[in-house]
Amino acid sequence: MIERSPAQARLSASERRSAIVAAALRVFSSTSYAGATTAEIARAAGVTTGSIMHYFENKQRVLEAVLEMIVARTIERMQRCHVPAGTVP
Repeated sequence: MIERSPAQARLSASERRSAIVAAALRVFSSTSYAGATTAEIARAAGVTTGSIMHYFENKQRVLEAVLEMIVARTIERMQRCHVPAGTVP
């Protein structure tokens, strides 16, 4: 049985999905996509495998969410670094 902290039990659906995506990134980074299992991702996120399947159809969909998160973070960082043309930082 997965033990959840009181904070984990109070997560909204969006926060729980984000926690799964963040955990998947850690698991994929340490073991590889091919070597990772949804059970490992669930353990890392502090949820059940069923919870992962509630938010994602399969492991590939989890990977797609991880990639979307990485792209969104990259775009955000690039926008913060943007210097308008003709100006000198």
